[in-house]
Amino acid sequence: MQNATVVLGPTDRAAQRIAIMGICNKVGGILAPVALAGFAMPHIGQLPLTHSNPLLQKQFISTIYWPYIGMTALLALTTLYIKFSNLPDIKISDSSRTETSIPTKSNPTLWFGVMAMFLYVGVEVLAGDAIGTYASGFDIPLEISSFFTSATLVCMLCGYLVGLVCVPRILSQERALLLPCLTGFALSFLAYMMDGYVSVACIALLGFSNSMIFPSLFPTVLNSTQNKTSFVSALLVMAYCGGGILPQCFVWLKSIIEFQAAFSTLSCICYFIISLFILRFSKIHHNTNF
Repeated sequence: MQNATVVLGPTDRAAQRIAIMGICNKVGGILAPVALAGFAMPHIGQLPLTHSNPLLQKQFISTIYWPYIGMTALLALTTLYIKFSNLPDIKISDSSRTETSIPTKSNPTLWFGVMAMFLYVGVEVLAGDAIGTYASGFDIPLEISSFFTSATLVCMLCGYLVGLVCVPRILSQERALLLPCLTGFALSFLAYMMDGYVSVACIALLGFSNSMIFPSLFPTVLNSTQNKTSFVSALLVMAYCGGGILPQCFVWLKSIIEFQAAFSTLSCICYFIISLFILRFSKIHHNTNF
């Protein structure tokens, strides 16, 4: 999907098009839990889910069963609609179709970019999904910390909107990638220095920085190579597994060191390496006129 978004228009505006995708994604991510809780599970808070009574567990399952069946049916209908609709084929230039096998001489910048994507997705999921666990370290009540993931998504939505307006009108895609890395690094360090709600707020604000990185990172990695568009896109999509690995690294690391130090260490390393990638790309881009 991101590859199609990049090639369906000017390369320097790819970040804008990906930002539009991100806005739709995050609006759905914010509204879906609210809709599910408000319309499908209005009394779910009255169920003691930690209780081992099988009747209560059955009641909980029956409460969420039909909403999820409805969403599955809607997705199935959407899939059928897309399959039988007359959507135009995406044509890539002949020079980009010359790839016949995985290149034997790998581009170091390409693999550096794939690693940057791996770390980016990891730190994005870490800021959104681990924020509740992070807040529990300050003994913040669950009824309050349950809203923190939505707060991170709201920050991401704001970041996508800013990126949509500013890139490339005010900032180039490369600068729009480096600046959020620096702010993400600063927020991660500030989260470690602060306590309580202020520290958690810094984690939520990472959503703003993260949203500015992805729309620029994907096309930048694609631009780091030539005639390997499909191959590079496949590598970038596989790099999304960082979203499942880095949070587990946080769980493991916080059992060894203090949870704030564990989170800030992981996130600062991620932002630092992503910054190194864009600096390397900018140097090569300047020297080779990519």
